[in-house]
Amino acid sequence: SWHLVNTCGGGGGTLFSGGPYSTAGDTVDEFFCLDSSQAYLFKILDSEGNGICFGQYGDGSYTIEYGGSTIRSGGSFEAEEATDFGSCAVNAPAPVSTFPQLQALQR
Repeated sequence: SWHLVNTCGGGGGTLFSGGPYSTAGDTVDEFFCLDSSQAYLFKILDSEGNGICFGQYGDGSYTIEYGGSTIRSGGSFEAEEATDFGSCAVNAPAPVSTFPQLQALQR
């Protein structure tokens, strides 16, 4: 299983989580929109204590991509592996919508 947490002051709690996964050969893709003015902790857990690279379910792996770059990839760990990424912006401006805005035209 895994979870993603906002680590900035007051960010609080788990933002996203998933698993446990137990079907051999399954591929799971997760995509999230994250605020670039925040910092995050991704933690992946394995109840068997042998990572996701070994065991009865075959060779597994994971990749974290953020801001167009691969932050971490792997699968060989014991009970858990944690990765920090992003940074808490001090006095960051309010997020700006990247969605198109439509305006009605009057005739």
